[in-house]
Amino acid sequence: MVDECLKCNGRGIVTDPAIRYKLGKPTDNIVNYLKEISKGRKECTCRRVFRRAMSLIEANIPEDLWTINHRSRHVEDVMVEDVGIHKRVSMLRLVNRYINKLGEARGKGIGFVFQGPNGVGKTLFGCKILVKAIRKGYSVHYIFFNNLMEMLKQFDDEFVHDVIAEIYDVDFLFIDELGKEIKTSKFVLTKFEELLKQRRARQKPIIFAMNLSLEEFEKTYDFLAVSLIESKNLVLSFEKLGDFRVDHGRPSVREFFRR
Repeated sequence: MVDECLKCNGRGIVTDPAIRYKLGKPTDNIVNYLKEISKGRKECTCRRVFRRAMSLIEANIPEDLWTINHRSRHVEDVMVEDVGIHKRVSMLRLVNRYINKLGEARGKGIGFVFQGPNGVGKTLFGCKILVKAIRKGYSVHYIFFNNLMEMLKQFDDEFVHDVIAEIYDVDFLFIDELGKEIKTSKFVLTKFEELLKQRRARQKPIIFAMNLSLEEFEKTYDFLAVSLIESKNLVLSFEKLGDFRVDHGRPSVREFFRR
């Protein structure tokens, strides 16, 4: 990406053309000339794009959700129920409000529980928050619940232990498909509860997405895990309005056949 950039010729640094024009050609005092030129140097766009892409990759965010058409009618139409007060609200408006207060959310450990069937936009809205958080300088991570459970089963492995430690420590953590892993050991459940307790104690938010309701999740796991999840999160129930996975991919498929 940087190597192929025509703007900076692969250097990752560009010089303000106004500075070059002002100074003209190098004079006999080449040292002073270079000093003045260096004042006008700045990071090339390609390097910023590369660094952002690396942050998204390291955060494990699905590539098709790096950019989202937030003005699409389908996104704007999504209504959810605030389960605590049984009130319907606009999901986009709620998420935008959260993004505008990311610093406060991070400081207080406030997150979400998105519950509803497949294809309603739970992952899309969760990743929208993560992408915006990266742009604002926060560390984030996206992981499937199944994958987290598998990693916890290998907790004694030094490499896995280090990876889990990094995941535990990010500012915003998004755990998708919560509760899809039905069979799990007491050890894994204990480690999962430790994660919830540690992040709660350190005021670090978690976003959960699940097909089950919290009541159904409690039948498989236990009251403590549900209590920890509910304590710092706004629980939202999604309505079924088409399928986001189909609608999100459809424009790019059509574009492919137009060219």
